[in-house]
Amino acid sequence: MKIEYKDADGRVMELDVSDEIGQFYLSSVEEAEKSDRRNTRPDRHTSLETFVYEDQRFFASASNPMKEVVDDCEVERLLSCLNDRQRELVRRCVIEGWSYTEIAAQEGKDESAVRHAVKRALKKMKKTFF
Repeated sequence: MKIEYKDADGRVMELDVSDEIGQFYLSSVEEAEKSDRRNTRPDRHTSLETFVYEDQRFFASASNPMKEVVDDCEVERLLSCLNDRQRELVRRCVIEGWSYTEIAAQEGKDESAVRHAVKRALKKMKKTFF
């Protein structure tokens, strides 16, 4: 039986081998191709730079830098009535889009405690400015 063999340098050679060895080689090549997940699932092996992300934490659309500065100033003004912990909780939860569960896990606290603290902070902001 003749098989084509590609060596490490990329040269392709045609070899004469016994039927048993040829069948083994062909079955092992076929098995390797089946198990090569990189080629069967290209969506999992694509550079992250090729994707456009857009969700509540990351926005893909181009925005006006001046508007962002004004918005940042307004946010800082609203957060100024809160203490440091409340400010951080509101920033993470409302502005950055973290879930109560994520914040609680990071701080080692109960989810309901984080939720109530955020609600109290928002209530304080509302009472102060509106």
